[in-house]
Amino acid sequence: MSELEESEDKPYSSGSSTPPGRLTLGQYQEVLAKRAEIESNGYVSQLEDWLLCDKWPELDACYILAGLVPKTLKSDEEQLVRVLDGNRPSRSDIDEYERIKSLWLRSDHDKLNEKNFVEVGEASLSSAVRPEYAYEWAKGKGIECSWLDTAIKSNTFSEGEKESDLFAVFEAQAEIHHQFLIGLLLMVSLEEGREKIFDWIFCLFRSLHEQKFISSFSKLGLEKLPHAVACAKYHVLSNSLGGVSVEYMEESDKKAWVRFRYPRWLYSSAAICGIPIEVSRGFLHGWYAHNGISLNNPKLGFVCVSEDMTGQFGLCGYFKEFDHKLSLEDRLQFSADEVVPDFSSHSQPSLPDEFWGCERLIKAKRNYAIDYYCNSLVALGEIIGFEKAEQYGMRVGRLIGAQYYRDLAMKINVIDGGPKEAIIFIEKMMSGLGDLSVAKTENQDYLTLRHVLPGFLRGLGAQAKMCLLNSWIEIWKGTIISHQTLMEVQCVENKNGEELEWNIKSKQKKK
Repeated sequence: MSELEESEDKPYSSGSSTPPGRLTLGQYQEVLAKRAEIESNGYVSQLEDWLLCDKWPELDACYILAGLVPKTLKSDEEQLVRVLDGNRPSRSDIDEYERIKSLWLRSDHDKLNEKNFVEVGEASLSSAVRPEYAYEWAKGKGIECSWLDTAIKSNTFSEGEKESDLFAVFEAQAEIHHQFLIGLLLMVSLEEGREKIFDWIFCLFRSLHEQKFISSFSKLGLEKLPHAVACAKYHVLSNSLGGVSVEYMEESDKKAWVRFRYPRWLYSSAAICGIPIEVSRGFLHGWYAHNGISLNNPKLGFVCVSEDMTGQFGLCGYFKEFDHKLSLEDRLQFSADEVVPDFSSHSQPSLPDEFWGCERLIKAKRNYAIDYYCNSLVALGEIIGFEKAEQYGMRVGRLIGAQYYRDLAMKINVIDGGPKEAIIFIEKMMSGLGDLSVAKTENQDYLTLRHVLPGFLRGLGAQAKMCLLNSWIEIWKGTIISHQTLMEVQCVENKNGEELEWNIKSKQKKK
């Protein structure tokens, strides 16, 4: 028998690094294994089964909210472990459980609401509650569940099928509007001269800057920071809302770097190879060179050391507060030979968790893409005329919708088919804009769907609205022509332009 086998059942003094008490070597090794697991997951593995449940007994919900979890799902298993470290609960842990249980029993729960309670028991703590309700209740009572927040962020915790589906639709809306922008960039770059490309992108980013730069400072907590630092952090945080990866490196209060990492959001996939450098120069002049003017700081400029289309290492540069006033031309400078500081994740700014929960971040990503859709077409119309911009927008919309239908359908879990499936697809996609369907009807000729006009298409001038609306309708017409069944589709405005009506039928074969 080996030394290890001989010592398996001998008491092992754990000291201060293990739970109180005397453990065998086998038990001690189990504790160490758990701790290694916790470092990678943020919570013990036993919890994962509970997070996958559609319902919790009320008693178990109180345990879980207190940071305790039964070791198994067995109803007769009463051995509890701490979520944070896998150890047996302390007296203070039990006290916290008793406090939460007391609050739970003294709270008014609508147990007849099936969104919150799956089964209603006759005795106290005998009902079955939905996990998402227990979590929201705890947050409303100020009960800290940091470990549960970690589980949610890692996508282990099920927020309910409805919520999960809706998040998928948010993501799908973000994706299709993002791809429209890329398609428009490519088509206009192909059809128009480079000078027009620069003017268009300059107009787009100057407009976005004037709309959002100063107004977003307070939301992002940047108001009291030195201007160079605030500008760099602004670009990191604001871009992160759209799913764009940007790194931050601070040299001093007067010099802070940003580096956009590949793949670049603005030029998804191989599209980057078809984008002229005038696009990059347009947004550098339109936005980055204007920061000092918006902040009333004549010494603040941006120095670009690398661009996307030059084969260097992506868009990178630094905001700097110089020791002298800058001319308009010097507010944007180029310096290709400078060395970029090393990146440290510890200095990377992040959005405050208390203000930017999962749902808000997903909606922000959707809004980010839709803002680009709207502003890119309006800016294009101002440069080349709205009639021509609309022609480009409608062509791009039809092609992008057709190209990405199957990806969208898979993302939101709908099936390919005919008019019925097409209506379901459109209805579900519109829910990702907060627009509820008004009615679905079926007659001999058509299947019909009506929904309110999306908010971003309201309150526009006549030319801008026509350009954006017709281009947007073509996106969804494109998805329909990509279905397995060939169909005819009409989309008309009802109720003084406040509602859209879709009429879809199978395409009749010629005799």
